[in-house]
Amino acid sequence: MSGVPQELPWELPAEFDDVPVVLTAHPFQRVGAFALATLAEAESLEELSWTELVTGPWAEITQPLLEAAELSDAKEPGGFWLATSYMLWPNSKMNTTNRKRLSVQERREATARWRSLPAPQDWPGVPCALCSRSACGFYGKVDVPLAPSTEYRNTTVPGHAGLALCVGCLASFYALPWGCLVHRGRLSLIHSWDDEFLRRTVATQVVATRRQSWSLPSGGWEREQLLLDRVRGYSRPVHSDVSLMVFTNSNKEQEFAEYRMRQPLTAWLKRTQASGSRGKGLRALERSLTTKKVSGRAALARVLLHQPDRVPRLITNLILAGAEAHTPARVPGNAQTLHELLSSYRREVLRMSDQQVREIEDLGARIAEIIQNHPKPLNGFVSAYRRGSRTLRKWVEEATVTWLTWEREPKVVEPLAAPRLLRALFEYSDEAWLNRYTLFSATMAELQRRGFAPGSEDTERVQEAIEQDLPNDDDDDEER
Repeated sequence: MSGVPQELPWELPAEFDDVPVVLTAHPFQRVGAFALATLAEAESLEELSWTELVTGPWAEITQPLLEAAELSDAKEPGGFWLATSYMLWPNSKMNTTNRKRLSVQERREATARWRSLPAPQDWPGVPCALCSRSACGFYGKVDVPLAPSTEYRNTTVPGHAGLALCVGCLASFYALPWGCLVHRGRLSLIHSWDDEFLRRTVATQVVATRRQSWSLPSGGWEREQLLLDRVRGYSRPVHSDVSLMVFTNSNKEQEFAEYRMRQPLTAWLKRTQASGSRGKGLRALERSLTTKKVSGRAALARVLLHQPDRVPRLITNLILAGAEAHTPARVPGNAQTLHELLSSYRREVLRMSDQQVREIEDLGARIAEIIQNHPKPLNGFVSAYRRGSRTLRKWVEEATVTWLTWEREPKVVEPLAAPRLLRALFEYSDEAWLNRYTLFSATMAELQRRGFAPGSEDTERVQEAIEQDLPNDDDDDEER
């Protein structure tokens, strides 16, 4: 009893067309559906016929499970699918608790019955819960990961086994693991509502699963790196959010976690890597995140997926570190590229208005002009920023006096910064932090554009400031 059909074993009901698998709103089903198309070497689901589904993908995803019947333990060589079945289909016919007492033939026949195509005369006469076509049966935890088990469900009538699914949706759930990464006791999949992106992403994963040769990135956070690589490697813009779903359906523990990269972030990432200057800034940021245990690539993937709000702070801190790497402080050589990276992130990801960015950048240009032409050392500005909002505000207030008393033609009549902008910079809020990041990076970028370098007198003033070594007067520096 092979259990692998070579042709369609029954005639389809008249209501069915020649498209056995359609996309639904269930992420697992969508990943499985595209896995079926890849296994059938079809460019789209519309090209997959019923006969091709049965003789191609259904056969291919069933055969390894039948072969697993020859193994007594999942730890034996070639035990990948048996081990995976415990995470996906616990208590199924291929991994029963008494399987060691069964012969290979008994195990194989039980698995074949479990994975056999239900005949239309046995269908329950209800619509599929996902696509509304005729369901071929009811299915629960044994077939659908994370579906409720009939043993623990008391909300349905006796004999009701679970979720009503048609043949196409059932096949999609069976094909799900082919589109997943199996790693460290969990299955991971990348999902998006951008169908073309999902199709290509699943196709790449199916190839690796088919060969059972996963080339995992090194340096930690492997799942996050894979998602970042898929977004970066996609040749088009991604038109929807991209999610990383990590789960297990094991009897020992059921777990599901979803981490989402929002569409504005994926679009920013694509534009950034296509931009020469912004791309350099992103690569510099990636290098700066490298530690002995975690690669910069892994750390960047983790930040973008789990803590995207940290990106502006990390970029600004990189500029700050470059400035403070010298005594006196100097403008780092990548200040302009990093500011462009930060400015684009604020506009495109955080949706800060162009007007507000321009106002802060204009203030940064005025501060740069003061630093270049008046006895206000760059080191003082850098130190004031590092010490926190109160010290920086005091520095800006002193700079305002310098700005208004500047004897030049034409005479300066407008203040250094409007009161509204000062409130946006120094009133306590997360937005104020972001505005100060932008101000600091804009000032350093403008100084680099001007070719500014501290002179000998500036160095002497810096040495005096260092000798004073005033303590930090702010309690918000931990935000850095």
